[in-house]
Amino acid sequence: MKILRIIFVTFGFLSITSCQKESLVPYDETVSGTAIYFPQAYSSATVASNYDYFPFSFGYLAAGVKDTIIGIEVAATGPISSSDRAFSVNIGEQSSMIEGKHFDFVGEPVIRANHAKDTLKIVLYRTADIQEEGVDLQLKLVPNVNFHTDIKSRIYGGRSYNVLEYRIYADDISGQSYLWTTYAYASYVRSYYFGTYSKAKVDLMIRALAMDPGYFYDNSYESFWTAALLDQVASYMNSWLKLEKAEGRNYTDENGNEIKMGSLY
Repeated sequence: MKILRIIFVTFGFLSITSCQKESLVPYDETVSGTAIYFPQAYSSATVASNYDYFPFSFGYLAAGVKDTIIGIEVAATGPISSSDRAFSVNIGEQSSMIEGKHFDFVGEPVIRANHAKDTLKIVLYRTADIQEEGVDLQLKLVPNVNFHTDIKSRIYGGRSYNVLEYRIYADDISGQSYLWTTYAYASYVRSYYFGTYSKAKVDLMIRALAMDPGYFYDNSYESFWTAALLDQVASYMNSWLKLEKAEGRNYTDENGNEIKMGSLY
């Protein structure tokens, strides 16, 4: 199972627009005004994923990552404007995220001058409570002096996709790295090279080696890990840990045990 792939493609979901030539229901802007909507419901990727929400997890990122900014595309019908046009977005009743704690808006929601689409930016915070249970954010576009919301949904494949709501799920929960579980030589990783799995150990390795977390959590990188590389990484980490300990810096896992490599070291 490509666990981290969920995280990597999440950013794709937040920016992909439809490859299908489907259009909005035609409106006469001179009569009804300009509508605003989240175009993800018009994305073939959204339809294929069958998600009602867009997931993000800090659980597969290094411990030093404390926040992240995501961009959500917002689009308007009709001709573009030579002036900035602010739009309004509310937090839905189904949200468990708390503004100022779990997230904040970055800048003012606006379709900039000479743009038909723009990006609503939100910063998500890595708080202690999402290590136990995920939180949801329900965003709802509402009408204002610049935009109406008469376009409610898109029907595709017999299913209705709400184009006025956008939902995000965030947590800080992860499973074990595939190197310790499904990797072809997982038993050697556990016994000889990297030793007992702990998230704290993997976080430390990512930081010390300046590696992308995907190498540990996305099993599409499995071929990257040769026996020679496992040996080199484990040997380096063993030497690094000894030098750190000699200088008074000791590293422990989630259970308070000293972080060590496998039995070969």
